[in-house]
Amino acid sequence: MRAPIRFALIAGLSTLALSPMAVEAKPATESAALSPAEQLKKLFADSDEANLKRNPIGALFRGDLRYADRMGDFITPAYFNAERTAAKADLRGLKKIKRASLNATDQIQDTRPAELLTSAVISL
Repeated sequence: MRAPIRFALIAGLSTLALSPMAVEAKPATESAALSPAEQLKKLFADSDEANLKRNPIGALFRGDLRYADRMGDFITPAYFNAERTAAKADLRGLKKIKRASLNATDQIQDTRPAELLTSAVISL
């Protein structure tokens, strides 16, 4: 499978896996006071928002028109570096969350994105 196609597939799967739940934005000073489950949901929401900015066509597919004025940059080395950097940042964020403190459902939500992000980092 060619690299751009493989990456598009991984990016699409990551978008699905990291789709956000409604999370109220809180200042950075309050983030330390969040429970592990709230930290996980905030990480998903922040990651998803950043992904929509980097991949505006994905936003259009979801009916989000905020980035409809741009096509996105899907083929340059800068794009792949940005995706790799974002995946690594998301992995670091997942590792900071105390997995044992999560309920069974959130532990599953924690595991699958980590697998997808690891695959994305390796393939980029």
